[in-house]
Amino acid sequence: MTPPVDKDIETKIERLRTELDTLRDEVYGRLRGATLSDWVTSPESPGIVINEERAKATPCKCFTYKGKDYCYSPGIIGMLEAGQVPTYCPTKVYEVRPGIKQRFEEFAEAAEVAHKKIEEIPKGERLVPWLTAMGKELRAKGIEV
Repeated sequence: MTPPVDKDIETKIERLRTELDTLRDEVYGRLRGATLSDWVTSPESPGIVINEERAKATPCKCFTYKGKDYCYSPGIIGMLEAGQVPTYCPTKVYEVRPGIKQRFEEFAEAAEVAHKKIEEIPKGERLVPWLTAMGKELRAKGIEV
């Protein structure tokens, strides 16, 4: 015998699905033309603001990689672009969380190597070769994705 279905929960789930679909469409629209490697390694890739009040009220957590600051904030998905930092980082906390920094560095290094391997491929045809090269580079570092 199956338990009765809670209509309130079903309604909430459907509302969340709709909100997620809307957010996904908005993100894809804003990032049209950005490459995945740009998203992974660039401080110019915008973070996606999902809770503006929280993002503005909480300190950013930052680390430095190759002389550039990379920051993230509660309320924002992804690293903040340079233009977002003044608005969403009332204070910066430079924390050394070795796991996060190491993973970022490994992905950034793999993205750089993979990008060099696909430079000769025409734009618009690079995604699959880049992902393949990225996967090989990550596996070489012992990271399975």
